[in-house]
Amino acid sequence: MTVTFSTSETCTPLVLLYSVDHPIRDKARVVFGDDTRQYTSNNLLRDGSIADAYTSDWIHHVRVQGLEPGSLYHYYCACASYAFEEDHVGVSDMRHLLLASITEEGLVKHKLNGGSFRTAPRPSAKGVINNAFIEFALCGDIGQTADSRSTLQHIAKRHDDGNGFAAIIHAGDLSYADGEQSRWDTWLELVEGIFSRRIPLLPSPGNHEIETDGVTKDIFVPYQTRFAMPEIRPFEMEPAMLTNATTPSVFIDGRYDWGNSFYATTYGPACILILNSYTASHVGSNQYQWLESELQAIDRRTTPWVFVVVHCPMYNTFAFHQNEAQTNEFKEAMEPLFVKYHVNLVFSGHEHAYMMTKNIAYGILNEDGPRYIIIGDGGNREGHGSYFNPGKAEEWVQKRDISSFGFGVVSILNSTHAEWNWIKNVDTMTTEVVHNMILTNRFSAGSGS
Repeated sequence: MTVTFSTSETCTPLVLLYSVDHPIRDKARVVFGDDTRQYTSNNLLRDGSIADAYTSDWIHHVRVQGLEPGSLYHYYCACASYAFEEDHVGVSDMRHLLLASITEEGLVKHKLNGGSFRTAPRPSAKGVINNAFIEFALCGDIGQTADSRSTLQHIAKRHDDGNGFAAIIHAGDLSYADGEQSRWDTWLELVEGIFSRRIPLLPSPGNHEIETDGVTKDIFVPYQTRFAMPEIRPFEMEPAMLTNATTPSVFIDGRYDWGNSFYATTYGPACILILNSYTASHVGSNQYQWLESELQAIDRRTTPWVFVVVHCPMYNTFAFHQNEAQTNEFKEAMEPLFVKYHVNLVFSGHEHAYMMTKNIAYGILNEDGPRYIIIGDGGNREGHGSYFNPGKAEEWVQKRDISSFGFGVVSILNSTHAEWNWIKNVDTMTTEVVHNMILTNRFSAGSGS
């Protein structure tokens, strides 16, 4: 688990952490961070001009390890100079400081700010079929409009009223900063106030995260700096020398590998693979080789469900973003892996609408293929999409909708069945389940297939 916070001045970051569920066995602790980042950019803007230089706050990523599975933790963020109050007390006294700080008076005195999170469930033993229940929220193309806020508030309310989401999975295009870097600050303030202090976020990169620098031509710098996902190795980036747009929809220039570009995490019975449409994906590329290795290693007894998240949809019933170069390259290389290794669901954004396909492989209905879900209807400022074929949906479309903003929820019931709900925002106070399905996992070791 990584806790991220920012400060206006550089400092030694720390997280004060204690377990709610296991306060005796899992003692209160202080974790110091060693990953502090800052960036300066001259991003291209939506009109093609170059923005004035922007320098971010200091962004601290504190990785907390050795936590109890399936457990609730409270945490508080601070700089070491604040926590020690310049007295340089010994580390042995830090636990006392932590316990003394967990009062309203103490939080003010020590300038602490924090929240809570629940860790992923304990993995099942090797060879044992994992029938654990777990639930995720899905959204994409959120931005920071009134509709964006409504979507996020509805997700948070469902989290509080229900079983609690293990994480929010975001299919790309997060802040719609589009080169105006202060919009990253306002977006992070928005999500902090609604959910990010208590629900983990798993983001994937979309075209609105490219943010080409108008001077250096560097790409994805704000996204790479502001998040710290479970990286395979440090990021590698090659500038986009031919690109003169901050958020190009079609993009095959430059390269952004590793880091936050593509990564994987396992939550109980589900493996979640975050991929990147906007870096090399051809057979033999870094992303392709890593994905094939990850898929080969999954044990469908302990991890019966496999989800992929990638911004650009490989199957698309909507008018925009048809036949884009980076999507064609990605689909040609990756679809055979999805079919061969029995990926269950592929989530995308990019289109500002909702769609679920039937099981499909290579353009033909096929029970061995995944279902593809577009969940790019989060509420951004660009509005809704439109249909490629307005009169009649393609035969492989299970459900489609361009009328509403909303979000999805996937509830894994056991190793063989999951429930999917697409939920639209009726207004700021109410929602409506528009599409509900029980999904069968034919590829689980417990399915008998």
